[in-house]
Amino acid sequence: MRTPWIAILVLVGVAGCQCGEQPAEVTVAPHYAGWEAVVDAVARGDRRDAAERSRLMTEGEPSLWSGPGAEDANARVGAGLGFIAMAEDSEELADGLASAALGCGDCHAAAGATHELERPALAHPTAARWVAWGLVWHDPRIPASEDERLQPLIQQWSEPVPKDTDGVDPQVAQAARWFAACARCHSESG
Repeated sequence: MRTPWIAILVLVGVAGCQCGEQPAEVTVAPHYAGWEAVVDAVARGDRRDAAERSRLMTEGEPSLWSGPGAEDANARVGAGLGFIAMAEDSEELADGLASAALGCGDCHAAAGATHELERPALAHPTAARWVAWGLVWHDPRIPASEDERLQPLIQQWSEPVPKDTDGVDPQVAQAARWFAACARCHSESG
């Protein structure tokens, strides 16, 4: 029987591939398709839409990587998305989103995954996405913005996270404050 060398080489190449070594043109992995729609729904305080979109994200394969740390990170993502689906108010939506985003970031960090995505300028329509992607890629910086609506949030971001976060990761607590502020404002303005 003749050995299919090309098939063996392809398998070896795929097995040795690391998430951070993907070609630059690969910008969106299927395991987080719909992520920004979840972020936007949470920022609007739209519980029904956020619940449906988070449910859709949990269908199928939750991760591309299964190395050390992936199980805990995937569990955090799933728990955060599940919390969004069951949220009763904008505060719970915010907590779920922040927890899920940090779970994504934990998996990426453990896998050594990197990205070459450029985030858009910080403005009102992109503010919640800025914070969510910051957690997903462990890049919590918030740039200056001319948008007056964001000034209170930017100021709050620079302040220390309160110590009474009940054991919640400080990054999650800080991001949740941001998301909840978005949702409160959007809910009040209709």
